[in-house]
Amino acid sequence: MVEAEKIKELLCEEKHQIKMYDLVADETRKFLSQTTAEDFSIQRIFQKKN
Repeated sequence: MVEAEKIKELLCEEKHQIKMYDLVADETRKFLSQTTAEDFSIQRIFQKKN
């Protein structure tokens, strides 16, 4: 199941709040582990335009 579909399913019932929290927390941790501050550098964006 796609993550967006999981979230939609979990939003339907209040009893799934903990599962939804865990899913969002896990996806956030995964994203943060795969990115660095360099990925969001403003200076890097302006350098590409020149």
